[in-house]
Amino acid sequence: MEAYQISRAYTFIGYSIKVPEERDVRRDEGDRIAFFTFPPPAGIHGVPCESLVDTDEFGICMYDTQKRLAVSPIGQTPILNMDTMPGSKLSVILSVTSEAVISYMITDLAGTSKETFFTYVDAFLLPTLAASGYDDWVCLMDNLRAHKFEATQQLFRDADVELVFRPKYSPDMGFVETVIHLVKAYLRRHRAEITYDNLPYFVQQALQSVRGFRNLLRLTGY
Repeated sequence: MEAYQISRAYTFIGYSIKVPEERDVRRDEGDRIAFFTFPPPAGIHGVPCESLVDTDEFGICMYDTQKRLAVSPIGQTPILNMDTMPGSKLSVILSVTSEAVISYMITDLAGTSKETFFTYVDAFLLPTLAASGYDDWVCLMDNLRAHKFEATQQLFRDADVELVFRPKYSPDMGFVETVIHLVKAYLRRHRAEITYDNLPYFVQQALQSVRGFRNLLRLTGY
């Protein structure tokens, strides 16, 4: 089975995994090993699972959440009388621990810029961590330019929160990725009820429906 066929199969069951074509991953192997064998900031070795908070973002296209199955006579194109609002896209930034989703932010921006991520960290994530009463947080995130904004990193330093960036091309090492897949699957199951106005409500319900965070963490190799 070709890589694109596997990707389409995952999409059909509610996952947004893109299976890459064959490539040489040996250049990433050292970074992946270091992630589990070195302490912060190079890795997460020796960090209790209670201290980990994983942060990431994903986009929601209204067309994707409202897709329908249709049938038509052979040779004819089915016509759906529905407003899919093509081009309308929301972005969700969220953070999860080994126990729950602790914070999230929904924006109507197509993508996450460094300024948007800074706002999320400053207004949502760090206040939530400060209110938890726990002091030894280690924040995991992807190796992206928007995450490496100096002003954002300074916020983490001021809050005494350790930062660890995952190796490139390593979505399998972030348990927040599995949470995102489950959220998207929930939205697709409820696509008939979703509109642009009530989408934030369904995102909240989807986040609250996720269970077994420690098991999701173990799936990443922790």
